[in-house]
Amino acid sequence: MEKHLIILNTFRKMQMHPLLYVVFFLGMITGYFKECILFMIFIFVHEMGHVWVALYYKWNISKIIFLPLGGITIFEEKINKPMKEELYIAAAGIFFQTIFYFIVTFFCPNDTISFIHYSILLFNLVPIYPLDGSKIINLFMNVFLPFRKSFLFMLFLSFLTLLLLTSIYYKNLVLLLGLFFLWIGFIKEYRKRHYQFQKFLLERYMEEIPFSKKKKIKGPYYKKMKRDYKHSFIIENKEIKERQFLRKLFDNHK
Repeated sequence: MEKHLIILNTFRKMQMHPLLYVVFFLGMITGYFKECILFMIFIFVHEMGHVWVALYYKWNISKIIFLPLGGITIFEEKINKPMKEELYIAAAGIFFQTIFYFIVTFFCPNDTISFIHYSILLFNLVPIYPLDGSKIINLFMNVFLPFRKSFLFMLFLSFLTLLLLTSIYYKNLVLLLGLFFLWIGFIKEYRKRHYQFQKFLLERYMEEIPFSKKKKIKGPYYKKMKRDYKHSFIIENKEIKERQFLRKLFDNHK
């Protein structure tokens, strides 16, 4: 019974962007309504891949929004969730969509279906926030870089990619519409970049998070803190535990 309620509640969080209705209307009057339906089916399967794995790991889903050129699943979760879980969730959309594509084309090979599948696949792998490609790259960079540097690198890469694609496809109205939504998402994320880092620190200050890996930082350089690591700071030859250091840091900012 509880599983059924979770599934029902998840479906209630789905939203259709108003422009999506405009796209369906244009598709109907121009003879591309069938292609629009197929496109939305693949987008739905893609987003449900994210949702299914997120529910498996008990992540909180805020919204599932279907846009004219794709979809986005928004989570209300801590930044300091295991990177492995986030990677599986980010990759799940691509994985489930690909499995669905092979099943469909096995019974009904079709060039239009192939075009739709690979278009969505390539679009989602583009390194622009909040597309899957940017999340996967960000997680990869977090293996080598501190959280803050990795996050800023992801924003910088998103900006360069958006600038490049906009300069190339500025005459393509369909792609320009998709890039417009991505620009909005990027600008919102850029504006709250400092908040993201503060949230990363505050979560660790408020709660004892059990990390198996440990890292020592020489000096009070908290900007070097990494995901999936418990830190200690070596200051004046004394080792200060992470929460103790953060307690002093936040107390000094009150």
